[in-house]
Amino acid sequence: MSALTVSASYCPSCRELTVIDVGRPCAWCDTITVPPPRPRGKPKGKHARVSDEQLKILYRVYVERRVSVRQIAGQVWEQLGYASAQACGNSLHALLTDRGYKLRSQREVTVARNHRHGRKPRALAGPAVGEYRRWLKELQGAYRPTCAGTKANAPRKGSPCTRPAMVGSDYCLGHDPERAAERERTLAMMRSRLPHREMTPWADVRAQLAPWLNRQRYPKSRLAEATGVPHGTCCQLLDGRRERITVTLARRLLVVVEAEIARAA
Repeated sequence: MSALTVSASYCPSCRELTVIDVGRPCAWCDTITVPPPRPRGKPKGKHARVSDEQLKILYRVYVERRVSVRQIAGQVWEQLGYASAQACGNSLHALLTDRGYKLRSQREVTVARNHRHGRKPRALAGPAVGEYRRWLKELQGAYRPTCAGTKANAPRKGSPCTRPAMVGSDYCLGHDPERAAERERTLAMMRSRLPHREMTPWADVRAQLAPWLNRQRYPKSRLAEATGVPHGTCCQLLDGRRERITVTLARRLLVVVEAEIARAA
């Protein structure tokens, strides 16, 4: 008894092999079947540039040294005869997968790439964060100790300076005693660039305001209401906490005197 032979065909619509004879309609979509297409490409592993022994050695390096396939490909692609490191990496990954070698998951690769120093900043809190940053800068050669000076101006006057010290010194540029003259020259230059405002003694202005102030029950509040000058400024002036004021402010304060003279006329 002769063996039964079945000729396979290919359905272009379903894109699958069928057992229907060539030229007959497909059982699922009624499309006329055609001869199966020839397989394309090269057989897997037949023309590979890496032998099985070499693949075992590379996999041992991958496991023991904890390096990636991409790093291995970057070192051996020229010796193996590949056109580029990327082509070598793609080929090695495909060969290792086809041979059944266990590769690290994407999560393990991401963790190893983002925690090269063996520490996790998310697990740190408080002073440990500063210690970790200092340790990291020391590894990079970029660590500089904090300035030993004290802040002389607001805000946080009297607190330790937080700026890094200069190379070869215990102080920053703003607290280094050896550069005090340089700071004074810079400060004088910056002050010279400020717009000049004409000043006048406050005592002369108050003498002109005295008759009007003596008639007021609440001179500070009335002066602020009559001239539009902020109440705090009026308090400082009448309490004697200023010796000189600008000419512009003096003219605003003398408005009440001018108004009184105008009413008397």
